[in-house]
Amino acid sequence: MSTMIGHSEFLEILRAEFPDLRQEFESWAEDDYPDHLLMMELHVFFKEGVANDDWARVDHCLSVLDRIFKGGDHAIRNVVYVSFLELIDLSKPPGDRLKQLMSPELLHGHAEIDEYLIQSGTRKQSYGPATT
Repeated sequence: MSTMIGHSEFLEILRAEFPDLRQEFESWAEDDYPDHLLMMELHVFFKEGVANDDWARVDHCLSVLDRIFKGGDHAIRNVVYVSFLELIDLSKPPGDRLKQLMSPELLHGHAEIDEYLIQSGTRKQSYGPATT
């Protein structure tokens, strides 16, 4: 993708990739589609996939998230960090399965936000992958 992903591109990608969430996305229209709330909708959809062992859904969410993260401008990358990656707990099941589906860039981003939250005192225990 040649142009950076900003707000309008982010919304366009979500609408194209997740037509089943159109109603959820459109519910934020009157608020000008806040990026963090759009990402929240994607995260809820992702979490439902994890809870229901719908690994095709989970993989699709992570694949689209990876594209957004890699191409996102500063604001969009920040939304990926704080409204998605920081919420994923890789330290307990199904963390190993999620880790396998996450790109190296998403895993690195996850490690960065996890470290930041621990250092800042916001998080007491790491959400990083369990070490064996």
